[in-house]
Amino acid sequence: MTVNIISDEQFGGHQGSGLIDPDCISFRTIKARKDLSWAKLKVKLADYLGCDEETFRIWFFKRKYIRSNNADHETWRPEFIDEDDMEKYVSQVSIDYKNNGQDASTTVWLELPNVATAQLQSFYTKRDLLIFLRLFDPDSGTIAYCGHLIVPISSKLKDLIPEMTRRAFWNEQPAEDEILMFEDRHLGYCIHLKDLNASMNEALLFQGDRSGFAEWKRCRYRRRRRFDISASGIRNVAEYFRDQANSHEVVFHNVEIPNDPGFVVRLNQRENYQHMASEVARVLNRDPKRIQFFKVPPYARDGIGQVVKSTEKRTIEDIIYLPNNKRFMMYMQGERESKKNRKKMFYQLISMDIAQFETKNQLPIKFLFADMREVDMILYANPKSTMKDLLDEVRTRIPDLASDSELRILEYINTRIITILAHSKEVEFASYAAHGASNQRHIRIDEVPEAHRSFAPGEILIQVGHFHSSVQNAFGTPFFVKICHGDTIRSVRDKIKSQLNVSEKEFAKWKIALIQSSRPRYYTEEEEDTVIDTKGLQVEECGGVPLVNNRIWIGLDHPLRQKPKPKQAPLPPITIRN
Repeated sequence: MTVNIISDEQFGGHQGSGLIDPDCISFRTIKARKDLSWAKLKVKLADYLGCDEETFRIWFFKRKYIRSNNADHETWRPEFIDEDDMEKYVSQVSIDYKNNGQDASTTVWLELPNVATAQLQSFYTKRDLLIFLRLFDPDSGTIAYCGHLIVPISSKLKDLIPEMTRRAFWNEQPAEDEILMFEDRHLGYCIHLKDLNASMNEALLFQGDRSGFAEWKRCRYRRRRRFDISASGIRNVAEYFRDQANSHEVVFHNVEIPNDPGFVVRLNQRENYQHMASEVARVLNRDPKRIQFFKVPPYARDGIGQVVKSTEKRTIEDIIYLPNNKRFMMYMQGERESKKNRKKMFYQLISMDIAQFETKNQLPIKFLFADMREVDMILYANPKSTMKDLLDEVRTRIPDLASDSELRILEYINTRIITILAHSKEVEFASYAAHGASNQRHIRIDEVPEAHRSFAPGEILIQVGHFHSSVQNAFGTPFFVKICHGDTIRSVRDKIKSQLNVSEKEFAKWKIALIQSSRPRYYTEEEEDTVIDTKGLQVEECGGVPLVNNRIWIGLDHPLRQKPKPKQAPLPPITIRN
């Protein structure tokens, strides 16, 4: 079996209830036989630690359940091993089994002498009590471990004050009304010991048969300050543990940054939305009213869920779907599990007050620069906004856009442009889908090239799309090219090539075709001098722009790129021997 060894060095730095958090410490472990007695185990531990067996005392570290508020609360207490029990087998006391009984383990605490005494104090289960002391500092909101001591059960609580003063390094001993003592009974439940003249037997809580063993009790103490509320905002250690029992770690990710690792914020799950916004804003150094939060779907690992309204009145536990806090268990090293699982939330930074922001509608769009660069963004507009309002919003969102540039707004489905929308048209927010939704209408805003701002008689716009092999295999981003009556196929190819900014070698691999009602009409090299008759094309007027009907467009047929076959090593020659 495995024996986990705990000493006072594991207690230092622990800020939670009890003495240790098994998720945050590393145990010293040794292997021992199950039929080994406690006396022989002590000899084995002395040999492992390289010290004399008289310099320490072993206690069995036992998991117990304390009944409180009609519920059993799990905690860990050291249990004294009498001289009569030292010859018993370790397996006769208690063993934790793991992996369906295959792995067995037990945990022991090594009591070492205090620095002041330099030797172990005598301990009798019927008259003595083992107490662990921890100092709470309300200004910093931290707890410091101050060792243990053995006192008679008949002694009073105020008899601990001189030893507390010495271990806390206070210059003078405080009066009885200047110190507060607390007993930590279990996770999140701390009792204020008001009567310091009471004996240990009367003040502290005992569970089980007191004549059989003396249980470990802990007192929290602090100097009383002039003001009730400290710098940390916590009045006393009882509030500290109550706040800690309700706290939960949440990871916040920015929705605008792909694969954002995020940051961790510890939240009190009994608080509300305002508390969450304030804590996140403190990390981001931003106004909490300019942050919007998104839930994670309860049955999905990734993905953004519903928006959290700023008027949310429920607690953080209900907002983030926090699970019930499970009491931790002692696991073997390498097999311990997390006491609380971290939850995830998303956020985005906004440029206006969240109350005003929530009254606006969201519209995902795609912006296309004149040099064919694409940017995805989300616009926020009022319910009765027009297309011109969207254009004004885009100008404020793109800083490198020239002030004299012209913008046009168009509607498209997949890889086909439907039409150019008029600036006075009202936005139908419910009709447009988000990015990535197929067979749905989308909005795109283009920066109008210099050549497309004015049209002479006979000049029109026609859209250009990409496909390979078949018109149904369309891909890429469609765009417009301006042609005029009398242009040849060669001149149209040159206009498309210059607008796409591709090399001649690459563009030569593409075949050009005129698509009418999904039927391509390819042009060979011998037909490049063919003159285009724009009068035969169906042209519509869209916002002062002569636009060819969307059923007629120019297609660029790309060769299908096949993945190169992996090179195989040549087979070794076959040797035939007679």
